[in-house]
Amino acid sequence: MNFVTRACRLPLRTAILGAFLIVPLALGGCAALTGLREPGAGPAPIARDPLAARHRQQAEALERDGQLRRAAEEWKIVLAITPNDAGARETLRALQARIDRTVAERVDEGRKALARGVQLEARRKFLAALALDPSSRAAFDALQSDTRAVSDFAADHLLAA
Repeated sequence: MNFVTRACRLPLRTAILGAFLIVPLALGGCAALTGLREPGAGPAPIARDPLAARHRQQAEALERDGQLRRAAEEWKIVLAITPNDAGARETLRALQARIDRTVAERVDEGRKALARGVQLEARRKFLAALALDPSSRAAFDALQSDTRAVSDFAADHLLAA
């Protein structure tokens, strides 16, 4: 074997040997980071991911500010990043219940305003409910009936004049 052949094989041997040494160390480090535990040891603790922490802070700030729908979206992002975060899941569940209660209250307030004949206030309440939950059928139907009632009222008075 000449000098050139030996020189070419040396880096290859070193690379292969390095791979056999580095790969197990890297995998061992990754296993420690993912929180592998013995069977029956219970759920692994939630790692505080910096990205999840940022969204968690944003969700809490939005909720404090009364922007419930946006806060719920941020909590969903937290759960997408850390799906096993039971605290985030419970917070989102409680927030969704709060949104549902608030939507029901706004729809009820809107119906009471309609009963008093204050269509503008009723429309604002229905729109506030839809802003919290755009899929709320009750708020949508109430807004539609309010719009029809205003149209019918205007048509009756315009025809009478």
